[in-house]
Amino acid sequence: MKYEILDYEGMERVLKDLSDYLTKLNICDEIVFDSRLVTSELISNILQHSAGKAYFTGLVRNGFVELEIGSDEKFTPPAVSRCSTVYAESGRGLFLVDSFCERRVTTDDGVKVYIRIKE
Repeated sequence: MKYEILDYEGMERVLKDLSDYLTKLNICDEIVFDSRLVTSELISNILQHSAGKAYFTGLVRNGFVELEIGSDEKFTPPAVSRCSTVYAESGRGLFLVDSFCERRVTTDDGVKVYIRIKE
């Protein structure tokens, strides 16, 4: 699955196709939900904070859902995420992503995350 996303409507198509893809592979509903949540958070950040396009690739390999999200504008997220304070209006996204993923790595144009598939 490879996509170029220009807007929130495009993101919704990606989320639907991701759900369909994972469901056809008999991935449990919990992992489908986690994958959608992580994808939505990362793409939303690009659409909200970047002037460029978002890119998405998703696949299942070696017991993981692998999601790669990037953009035209290079962004290097912090290696360690922290949850913002209870009164902050933003700043929880990367922390949330890391809570659902086993691993997150920085790529040339974004991030790649790995969500372990539960047996």
